[in-house]
Amino acid sequence: GGWNRTDMTTQTGETWIAMQNGKSILISTVNQSWIELRNCGLSRAATGINIGTGTTDAGQYFRNFHAVGALNPIVLRASFVHLIGAQASNGGVHGIDASTTEAARNIFLYEVSLNSNGQPSDGSGMRGGGLGVTGRNVTAKNNADFGIEFGPVAGSNFSTPARMSNFISDNNTVGGTDCINTNGIQFFNSLFGESSPFGTVGTSSY
Repeated sequence: GGWNRTDMTTQTGETWIAMQNGKSILISTVNQSWIELRNCGLSRAATGINIGTGTTDAGQYFRNFHAVGALNPIVLRASFVHLIGAQASNGGVHGIDASTTEAARNIFLYEVSLNSNGQPSDGSGMRGGGLGVTGRNVTAKNNADFGIEFGPVAGSNFSTPARMSNFISDNNTVGGTDCINTNGIQFFNSLFGESSPFGTVGTSSY
C-alpha cells in the first residue's frame, strides 16, 4: 500500500481500509506463504487480518502494518510470521490472538505496539503463541487483561522459549505477562510498570 498517486511507482504513504459495518474480515492470508504486505492500515472490522491457517502457511511479512479498532485486530494461525513496525491496538478482545497450538510458532515482533485492547471484553495485548516468539522493542500498555499472555500452548513439543528484549509493559489491569504452560520466557532489558509483573508463573526469567 501507500503508492504515490501521481506516478504510482513509489510507496510514499499508507493505504487504509475500513469496513462499513464492521462484521467481517478485512484481509485474509489463509493458504499463502512467503508474502509481504507493507504500508497498510486496517480498521472497523470483526477481524482486521486473519494470518494463515496452520503450519503450512509460513513466511508472511508485515511491515509498517497497522490493525486498530477491530474486535480482533490480528488473528494469527501461521508460523514464521514477521511483524515489523506494526500495531495491534484498540481491539475489542486481544490485539494479537495467536493460536494456542503448534500452528503459531516462530513469531517475530519488532517495534510492535499492543495497546488499549480488551474493551468491552477482557483482552490482552497478545494472547497465545508463547513458544518460539522473539520480540524486540515491543510495548504493551493499557490492556484490560495482561500485556502479553503467553500460553497455554496445547500439545506443544517445542523447547524454544519466548524471548523478549526492550519490552515495555505498563498499566495493564491484571499484570504484565501471564506465562502458564510454556517452556520458558526470557525478558532482557525490559520494564514492567505493574506492581505484579507476572500472573501465573510457569517458567520465566527477567
